[in-house]
Amino acid sequence: MKSIFLTCFFLIAIESNGQFVAVKSTNDGSSAIHKRHTYPTPPRTNNSLFYIQRSNNASAIVYDGKRDKQGKLNPENPVHVYWLSYSEDSTKNELNYIQKKLAYGVHVYSSTKKDEYDISLVSYKKKKIHVFENEKGEMQANMIINGKMARFRNVYVEIAKNFFIPEISYVEVFGEDLVTGQEVYEKIIPE
Repeated sequence: MKSIFLTCFFLIAIESNGQFVAVKSTNDGSSAIHKRHTYPTPPRTNNSLFYIQRSNNASAIVYDGKRDKQGKLNPENPVHVYWLSYSEDSTKNELNYIQKKLAYGVHVYSSTKKDEYDISLVSYKKKKIHVFENEKGEMQANMIINGKMARFRNVYVEIAKNFFIPEISYVEVFGEDLVTGQEVYEKIIPE
C-alpha cells in the first residue's frame, strides 16, 4: 500500500522552464547539467505557487493560492489545485476525487502566523510547504530543498514504463534560495 502512495506522489512533476539548465545540484557545491523536457511552462500570476510535470505527458498539475473576499488566503481552502492539459489547448480541468484524495491534493495544517498555512501533498507528507502572501502581493510557497530554505517553484518526475504500474526513476525539485536568490535543486531517487 505504501508503494502505491509513493507512486502517486512521484507521478507528479514540476518543471520550471523546459530548457537545458546548469544548476548546483550536489551537497559538495559541484554543478551538473540536467536535461529538462521542453514542456510548456504554466503561466505565472500573483496567485501561482508551484506546479508539477511528469515525463509521460506535458500536462501540468498547478497549485495556486486561493484568495477570499478580502484578498487573503482562504482559510477554508487556501490552495486551488488543477490540471493544465497542454494536449488540449491549455485547457484548465479540476482534479477528480481520486486525484484529490490520493495523489495531487493537499493537506492543510494551521500555521503560527495569521493568513499563512503549512501544507503537504496528500501522497507525500514528509515535505512541508509554507504558503503565504509575500510583500509584493504574490502568493509564495517555501520549502527546504537540498537542505536550504527556498521558494519552491516546480517538480519534475521521470517515469519508467513497467507493465501496468509505472515506476519512478527519479524526482527533481527546483526552487530559488531565499538568501542568495540562486537556483536550488534536489534529486530524489525512490528506494
